[in-house]
Amino acid sequence: MNFRQLLVALDVALTGKPFARAVKTQNDHSKEFNEDPETWFLFGTDVYYLSDGGYSRIGFNEETSKLFITSNSLDKPKELWDTCGVVIALRREIEMRIMARVQQLHRELEEERAPDGGA
Repeated sequence: MNFRQLLVALDVALTGKPFARAVKTQNDHSKEFNEDPETWFLFGTDVYYLSDGGYSRIGFNEETSKLFITSNSLDKPKELWDTCGVVIALRREIEMRIMARVQQLHRELEEERAPDGGA
């Protein structure tokens, strides 16, 4: 699964909403999210809205390198966040992908800073 598909799967697992609704919600996110969702999670100032009408939201904590669900999210997604095996597995995969993007950005930055472009 690609990163966007992982987010849709997490949305469906948390909210119980249909796949098509989760995809539509994702497509309604900002242009910046749709261009590069992994980087958006790192530098975005917004949270990712789930398909339950936007009541539940997730974000990424740079200090802990973990996804979080907002405290004012609906009860069902909050309950599933730490108890549902599928949700936990999806969260871990998404977190790993975000951190892989961090490592890639660090490598690119180091290459740009190296004399002769790292050659």
